[in-house]
Amino acid sequence: MRKGFPVLWPFPSGKRRFLPYPWISFLAVVLLLDGCARLPHLLPQAVPSDRTGMAKTLALEQGRAMTMSGVWPGRDWWKAAGLHGLDLLMHKALLGSPGLREAGARILAASAAAGQADARLFPHFHAQADLTEQYFSRQGLHTAANGTENLYGELDPLVVHYHMDLWGQDRYRLRAALASWQVARADHAEARLLLSRDVAMHYFALLGDAQQLRQEVRREELERSLWQIEQIRLDSGIASAHNSYAREEAVMESRQEVAALRESVACERHILARLVGQGPDWGERISAARWSPPARMALPLDLPLRLVLHRPDIAAARWEMESAAARVGAARAAFYPDVNLALFSGWNSIHLGDLFSPGNLAHAVGPEITLPIFEGHALRSRLKAQNARYQAAGDHYRRVLLRAVQQVANALSRWQEVNRQLRAQERSAAAANHMAHLAVTAYDSGIRSRLAPLRSQATIARIGQHLAVLQAADAEAWAGLETDLGGGYVLPEQNHPKQERK
Repeated sequence: MRKGFPVLWPFPSGKRRFLPYPWISFLAVVLLLDGCARLPHLLPQAVPSDRTGMAKTLALEQGRAMTMSGVWPGRDWWKAAGLHGLDLLMHKALLGSPGLREAGARILAASAAAGQADARLFPHFHAQADLTEQYFSRQGLHTAANGTENLYGELDPLVVHYHMDLWGQDRYRLRAALASWQVARADHAEARLLLSRDVAMHYFALLGDAQQLRQEVRREELERSLWQIEQIRLDSGIASAHNSYAREEAVMESRQEVAALRESVACERHILARLVGQGPDWGERISAARWSPPARMALPLDLPLRLVLHRPDIAAARWEMESAAARVGAARAAFYPDVNLALFSGWNSIHLGDLFSPGNLAHAVGPEITLPIFEGHALRSRLKAQNARYQAAGDHYRRVLLRAVQQVANALSRWQEVNRQLRAQERSAAAANHMAHLAVTAYDSGIRSRLAPLRSQATIARIGQHLAVLQAADAEAWAGLETDLGGGYVLPEQNHPKQERK
């Protein structure tokens, strides 16, 4: 008779037969190779064989960013304005903004998740102990212990579990976690950039409104003086009431403008206080003294599109693609057999007193193989979902890139238009100053009345108010262009979160 492994098999004769060892080996190999769920036939080629292509692309962009960051713009781009008050506000905002701290907390959470994914690649060692008091029934399976009460003890000082990542599922999960960590870092950089943009723009708006307010207060004083002169002329019968009423209307209009500008200044202070993480009253401390507009930054003759590629929102979109691609790889690896190695060594006994007897030493070692035979539909659905997320991430990246290019084009057009208007307003201010000088000279010579210089000064105040508006708009347009180009953001190196903390 052949030696074989006894297997019950219903043959027509009703007798038991034996399958020889070679047939058992062949059957085991077939089950192992075919035991995993089948992959769908038609799948998007979403996951590259490795991450080399993505890494090279990111490294190339990083090199370009490093090359251009020393030219324009800089990371602390607002310092180019040369405003000490803006530097103090920005420093306090970057330290005390709740939104920035929230983004920083998301980096810590993503770092912890990457650490957990990294831990799956290593063996897990632990120890366990169990102490149970149990009564065995009289008709139970434990013949020697039936009808007795025992204190069962188990002590395993060495328990090892190791997941053999044969198909790269854990490595793909680690790649996805590291990419998510990079997304969190890019989101933090984006939050920092948007915060600096808001602080700079509202600070420029505050200085512009304060300058307008001073000009309008001066204009109100001049309009009141003109009104008083017209009243005197009206009482003397040398002028009509029309001029007096017109000057009175101009005074009332100027008063309303002063009130509106004071409200605008207060609102800008409140906004800045919120941006730095303080209450509205803190905004009263912000100085809004006279200011010299920042020197207009000269645009380089060649504005390469690659400057846009190192914006933090574009970097985040790219890392989202990387994370989605790695998750597709993990979903594909789930179709293959899963192998875990387990080992334990220790003592166990139903009598606590002889727990450490040599005969009570127990140990075991062996693989645990899981074959996803009947999970094909669930695994296919999961893989299709991850592929859909990867395609969505790619479309999101293209949408972010197109939006970035549009924002840069809009900011550049706005800055050029504001510069054109500002130059024209400066020429008007120069002409008004010349007219005022002539009016004062004519008044000193007795050729003209006092009305002429007062009217010229009122015109200068009105032009100066418009000039302050354009100066603030010019500074805001400059800040918008700097931040739309990334504000000097440089793609960080992809280090492990543990290395990043060192």
